[in-house]
Amino acid sequence: MIIKVDFAKAYDSIRCDFLDDVLISFDFGFKWRSWIRGSLSSGKASILVNESLTPEFHFHRGLKQGDPLVPFLFLLIMESLHLSFSQAVEARIFIGMSINIQKSHLLGVGIPDNYVAEAAKSIGCSIMKAPFKYLGILVCDNMSSIKAWDEAISKMKKRLSRWKLNTLSVGGRLTLLKSMLGSTPIYNMSIFKVPKYVLNLMESLRRNFFNGIQDGDRKITWVNWSKVLASKKYGGLGVSTFYALNRALLFKWVWHYLSHDNSLWSRVISAIHGLNGQVLSVSFNSTWSSIINEVNSLKDKGVDLISHYKIRVGKEEKKHISVADKMRTSISFSFRRPVRGGVESQQHDHLSALLDSVNVFAWKLFLDRLPTRSNLARRNVSIPSLACPLCDHALKDSSHLFFGCFVAKDVQKLIFRWWNLDFQSFDSFDGWLSWFKSIRLGSKTKDVLEGVFYVSW
Repeated sequence: MIIKVDFAKAYDSIRCDFLDDVLISFDFGFKWRSWIRGSLSSGKASILVNESLTPEFHFHRGLKQGDPLVPFLFLLIMESLHLSFSQAVEARIFIGMSINIQKSHLLGVGIPDNYVAEAAKSIGCSIMKAPFKYLGILVCDNMSSIKAWDEAISKMKKRLSRWKLNTLSVGGRLTLLKSMLGSTPIYNMSIFKVPKYVLNLMESLRRNFFNGIQDGDRKITWVNWSKVLASKKYGGLGVSTFYALNRALLFKWVWHYLSHDNSLWSRVISAIHGLNGQVLSVSFNSTWSSIINEVNSLKDKGVDLISHYKIRVGKEEKKHISVADKMRTSISFSFRRPVRGGVESQQHDHLSALLDSVNVFAWKLFLDRLPTRSNLARRNVSIPSLACPLCDHALKDSSHLFFGCFVAKDVQKLIFRWWNLDFQSFDSFDGWLSWFKSIRLGSKTKDVLEGVFYVSW
């Protein structure tokens, strides 16, 4: 039996008299127990009712979170709980889990059906046929077929639903797309090579969602999807492809095999496929051989992953490293409370969510992929005039719209005056970005200023 305890709530629910009984059971002296009672009951509090404080009262329940003595006292409380469960087990109150034969199933792998039927009859359970689901994962299906991935596609469509498309900003859609990598069938993608058709279909679902395209809609795609998938180093948004994710997960099994050669599953692979697991070649068809074939296929294309599998620490290729588990309290002491009760921090969290939209918008502005009059004309959209409707002088492109037009410059002057900054004139987004990086402001202050410019745009 496993009991999961919420320690934060458990600290608050401990009665002081119960703790005293536990200390007595562990033969703590009266003087020691009086010290403990004094440290716990010395605190007082009052409640604000109708803007009036009630009389102060002592605490009779709960431990002081953050007190260095409290964790040791809580260990004594947990020990009493452990002893209570041990007595319950000895009294056979908890006798473990019983197996329900009527709800059990027997599956034969590589065994004739008549043997499976006889075994199921003698046990008294039913026979299970493949494929089947275990913990929500499809097992024993032909994962090289497109039909085997229908459920994964269906789950993606539900995650990228129409109401999310209509309510989320472009920054919110980008965040959801990145989180989709964690909600996709990671286990199946780490074991099986996903068919190319399925990968293309999954990418098309993400592409349409990012561009705000619903089923059957015809809409201008301003940025090529390959540009979105590119890393930020090469001017993209850093959205990983499902192809790269699939291959990375497949190779991770090879990395685990080569790095943890003494583990049980590594020894099983060696027993079946040879001492080196046939990493460089395979002898027969299996799930492991399909992974090796894909790794070798990447090697033929010039991507030799096996040569980079070793972990390098300093100048050594392999080194014993032990990392201790670290536990850090998240408690804010009374004299270290956040300013304004954490309101400022919450406001900055909301601003950080807004900055996702800012970054995508600035990225499109940098690439000149906004629906300006000049860009619409390039895509054969009928435009009455290419001139700016505000000043009627220059061609309405991104640089003029946000930096060159007199209306944009007037708004910029107001922002500079509001922030007590020296006015700078910009002709393009590159100029604005260079100025923004050069100003000396705190990171949070810069986030606010960036949000102000986004709202003005």
